[in-house]
Amino acid sequence: MSIALDVVNLIDCLPTQIVVVDALGTIQVTNRSWRRFAVENSGDPGHLCEGVNYFDICQKAATDNVEEAIQAIEGFHDVIQEKCTQFEMIYPCHAPTTRRWFQLRFVPYGDGSLFVMTHENITKKYCAERKLRKLAYADPLTGLLNRRSILRKLSKVTGDLRPVDELCVTVIDVDHFKNINDTHGHQVGDHALRAISSRIEACLRSEDMLGRIGGEEFLAILPRSSQENGVDIAERIRQSVAMHPFHVDSTQIPLSVTLGVAHCRGKAAPNELIKSADAALYQGKRAGRNQVVPCSAKKIGAIAGTLTPAGSRKRRTNRDLASERLSEASLLKRLMSH
Repeated sequence: MSIALDVVNLIDCLPTQIVVVDALGTIQVTNRSWRRFAVENSGDPGHLCEGVNYFDICQKAATDNVEEAIQAIEGFHDVIQEKCTQFEMIYPCHAPTTRRWFQLRFVPYGDGSLFVMTHENITKKYCAERKLRKLAYADPLTGLLNRRSILRKLSKVTGDLRPVDELCVTVIDVDHFKNINDTHGHQVGDHALRAISSRIEACLRSEDMLGRIGGEEFLAILPRSSQENGVDIAERIRQSVAMHPFHVDSTQIPLSVTLGVAHCRGKAAPNELIKSADAALYQGKRAGRNQVVPCSAKKIGAIAGTLTPAGSRKRRTNRDLASERLSEASLLKRLMSH
């Protein structure tokens, strides 16, 4: 099947890179944007021009285990074999000094003996959408997972637990953080939270997950961790924060955190684990702060049921603080009786 001259002239006017290939992948027609892109990326006017087999180039990249090339080859064949009416994918095509993303589309043309492929630079759109996605799951201040995202992670992890699997959940609270805000201002407090989140991250393993669940509260998920492992990691976090004061200009601000660690083996309810870790955290606060308090979900679960889950506490009033002090005293007595 031949391509009319007016069609060739039409696609030459379009900014999208367009190429027409036959069922074997041999390039039949290219437009001006395609030719310009080929020269800019290879410096060779004959690169990806008429007569060159585009599928062979993709196949070579697929042989080198380029994931996008493997996906493209499979998609081309599915359209050619009429398993689907079109194929499209987004892939990275970075230049030496610029990161770029393109959208590829592959559709039949005319009687099906020819196929049109387009490559469109969607970098601006892709980056904007990625930024929006990040805003949906990331805490804007620290860059960590936000509360909703870390709780979803915990729900997924606990749901996948087998009877032999162990898991630790750690609730981390910055001690006397209100004093930092009141004394040095909220901007300094924000810098302190970013510094603390970085120190916590540095103490975690690659498989661990960390999120900010409240103003000065964090939640760490520690898969495949015995209670001893969880306490060891929590202690590393505590020491890292306590041993490195935060500096603002010439002012040194001491920092510390209190951590509650809940442990389970096998299936466990996410809320129960958080409440258990939160109960242990309260015990640490009452005992003087700057410490790690372990707690098994089985032992604390019933007691923690009376507490508000970590990260859902609103800014506290004086009445709230008085109520919390009563609750903490009651909780401590009940803990000590077990």
